[in-house]
Amino acid sequence: MREKIAVLVLAVLLVLAVAFTGFRQRELVYGVSLNVFEQEASTGKSVIGISVDANSLNFGTVPKGAISGKYIAINNTEPLRSKVCISSAGNITGYISLETPCFVLNNSEEKRIYVQASGRDPGNFSGVLKVAVKTPRYWWLEWTLALPVA
Repeated sequence: MREKIAVLVLAVLLVLAVAFTGFRQRELVYGVSLNVFEQEASTGKSVIGISVDANSLNFGTVPKGAISGKYIAINNTEPLRSKVCISSAGNITGYISLETPCFVLNNSEEKRIYVQASGRDPGNFSGVLKVAVKTPRYWWLEWTLALPVA
């Protein structure tokens, strides 16, 4: 009986070890900036920020109370589905909101995500937008992508 339990425990540990090491994880980091000036905008007014750098997300200069938004496109070039989670860091974090922070992309699928910066307070805000991508090494681990992110 003990031998059967020991074999079962070893089998479970082996499956868990493969499941939790059977992923490729990458993190892409993009600079983010927002400048807010003192003059207040009309309530709920949106502005257009222009960014000429493809490697950063510059929301431009906006009046206090305005909102600047941009779409980013994320595509999956992996042969299997991938889980993508987006977060921000730096003093811009409280001013950035994401339409969909975590989602699963099928292979060859593209998703456009709306990123919004709020000009609540005057000042210069900057930081990074982190895009974490988790792809299973084996097709039989794709089901784990639907599990909640810890």
